[in-house]
Amino acid sequence: MIDSVAPPEQIAAVGKLLPESWRTAAVGDAKTCAARWLDQFEAGADGIIIHASTRDKFAPVLREYERIRPDRRFAERTNRPA
Repeated sequence: MIDSVAPPEQIAAVGKLLPESWRTAAVGDAKTCAARWLDQFEAGADGIIIHASTRDKFAPVLREYERIRPDRRFAERTNRPA
């Protein structure tokens, strides 16, 4: 919940608390982030939550992910979690 209300300085401070192994899932260029999303599914995740940025900032990542997304894996699923 902090990413919607905290100023940048506070987000940076919280970022220092995250283990280094998590950082590649949270930062990087569009191609790197898209690959990390796929890594999460390959590791067994049922879904991922994308947060801490705006839709326009994620647009390049979404375009990269569309290129590598294994469509067959998700053929029987919906993008509506509820």
